[in-house]
Amino acid sequence: MQDALDGIKAIHDRIAAPGPAVYLLKFSTEGRGRAVVAINNPDTADNVITYVPGTFAKLGEGTATDIERSHKMVADAGLAAPSKKTSSITWEGYDAPQSLIPGAAESGFADDAAPDLRRFQTGLRASTHAHLTVLGHSYGTTVVGFTARDTAGIQADDIVFVASPGVGVAYAVQLNGVPLGHVWATTAVFDIIRIVPDVRYGYSPVDPQFGAHQFTMDWNPLDGHTTYWDGTYDDNPARRGIAAIATSKYSSVQ
Repeated sequence: MQDALDGIKAIHDRIAAPGPAVYLLKFSTEGRGRAVVAINNPDTADNVITYVPGTFAKLGEGTATDIERSHKMVADAGLAAPSKKTSSITWEGYDAPQSLIPGAAESGFADDAAPDLRRFQTGLRASTHAHLTVLGHSYGTTVVGFTARDTAGIQADDIVFVASPGVGVAYAVQLNGVPLGHVWATTAVFDIIRIVPDVRYGYSPVDPQFGAHQFTMDWNPLDGHTTYWDGTYDDNPARRGIAAIATSKYSSVQ
């Protein structure tokens, strides 16, 4: 109950805060809780990012951090493409693992999440003509990968894997629903996720054999697993890369 109350407070505080409009698309206390929260209206945006968080995500105190990441991505997209409107949706729409071992080593969480994420993206495609980007972080990349490896695929114009332990396929071309050449990946040099063996969920998306476009992350010697949204747009190349992809400014991706 305390987690649910903390999550409600995080959502309430963001709605009440000055800045872009916030839309609560889904809320439930089912399982570890569900919260799908959009910064800006996805129905009228030119670009829509669906952000899928990873291990330890749940309706709770950490919901504030996940929504803040969406807020930053909207702000960054505004700098990358000032004439376009971007919406970012924090999709806490599944029960994420709550431990590294055995939790994040178990594929069942991603298997269970895939149908819901697929339906969500299908709904977005039906309701908007926006450019759709699906971005997963950590175990969230595994959820995105499991969704896209199914023959039904995932509705996305670009997929971005951030700090991935693997996505359930060996090669980017095995992902369905996303155009060829529109799979992107980044992982910091000192991110501990790099120790995950390829045998669990397939090649890391930053492995050259996987075939994704890689963009740079490293901007600080202390770069780690949760620093991809740290710093500012100007000093963090990962933030600039995500913004460029989400706004179709592909030539700006470094």
